[in-house]
Amino acid sequence: SAKSASAQPRSRRNEAITYGRFVDEQLGPGGAYESFAEQTMAGLQAASSGDITTAQDVAEAVFLAATDPDCPMILPAGADAIAWSQGR
Repeated sequence: SAKSASAQPRSRRNEAITYGRFVDEQLGPGGAYESFAEQTMAGLQAASSGDITTAQDVAEAVFLAATDPDCPMILPAGADAIAWSQGR
């Protein structure tokens, strides 16, 4: 019916708002997962503080893979990916 079709977007919006509030309550100050969220964010920030892969790195790797028949099957792109692939 026309009424249920128009109610559906509102229902999904309400579900999204409810879910957002739930996430805020669980991950925010005093939430059940506050410590986990803080540790996860600290780990992500520490991991991103060194070398990073740039768009240029990726473009060069893609070009090499597309044009060099001797290109290895696994090709790290960027200083961080190279370090990770070498276990550093």
